[in-house]
Amino acid sequence: MQRSAFFRLLFPLLIYFGSRFVFNQATETANNPAPYNPPPSNPAVTNVAQVPAATVQNLPTEQIEQLIHEKINDYRISQGLPALSLDYRITNESRKYSEKMASGEAEFSHDGFDERAENLEKQALKYESVGENLAMLQGYDDLATEAVNGWIASPGHHKNIVGDYELTGIGVVKNEAGEYYFTQLFLKRL
Repeated sequence: MQRSAFFRLLFPLLIYFGSRFVFNQATETANNPAPYNPPPSNPAVTNVAQVPAATVQNLPTEQIEQLIHEKINDYRISQGLPALSLDYRITNESRKYSEKMASGEAEFSHDGFDERAENLEKQALKYESVGENLAMLQGYDDLATEAVNGWIASPGHHKNIVGDYELTGIGVVKNEAGEYYFTQLFLKRL
């Protein structure tokens, strides 16, 4: 009995700190979804798959974000799931939170997740569900691979990666101490 009570308390804590997931009971119907605005193209971003591994650590954060997106989609496809579309509004929200954590304005935690989800709705992203993965890394040559492999190995983060989502956004910010903060938001539209 005591062991069962222990796991009933521990499991919700692991899920809370590992990832956050919320369902929205919005009034918009599935027959009237919000319009989708594709992200603007960014010619400054090169194909990160062509960058030698030894130079991955020196990539701009935008390229690390793109590489994470590719790795997440490769994993989803390997699991028989559809690829996620990158949405610039979700990426912007992810970058804002990574910046707050990197600057020390916010702790490395999922605190404020509901506010981030509400901010997405304010940007015409009415959702059925939204999830969030976070990471903080320093000292790795291939940051994107480390972040994605860490998320895949974590049950709560993995649940978001393979979840029933359509859109994603990734924000990576490096602070002066050389720490990289990662936020990935996942969204399923109504």
